[in-house]
Amino acid sequence: NGSNRLEMEKNRLGFTQEDVCAELCKRWNFSSELVQALAQSGNPLSATPANKTACAVNIARYISQSQQTETSPEAILGKFPFDVAAELGLSEDFFNEKLAELMAIKSPLEGLVE
Repeated sequence: NGSNRLEMEKNRLGFTQEDVCAELCKRWNFSSELVQALAQSGNPLSATPANKTACAVNIARYISQSQQTETSPEAILGKFPFDVAAELGLSEDFFNEKLAELMAIKSPLEGLVE
């Protein structure tokens, strides 16, 4: 659960990976909209109204981490942030139908650092 990770990072480190990403983007003069979206992406529903870009980043991160850990489709859907997806107008049915396609997408940057 992402919120447990956020709490653990905040308690042990004093900041979260979202805080670090947002601060780097701020220092690199990215737009304030992007900085805010990254800062809120760990818990995008905490803002009112929810930041749509933060919701998209949250879902993308969840799918990416699931790819990296080779999580089964059933397990992915079992913990999927459908409440976040709903903020984007995406239904549970959408992800039930498109999950395999989404999981097959690979980053063009994959292997760049190796």
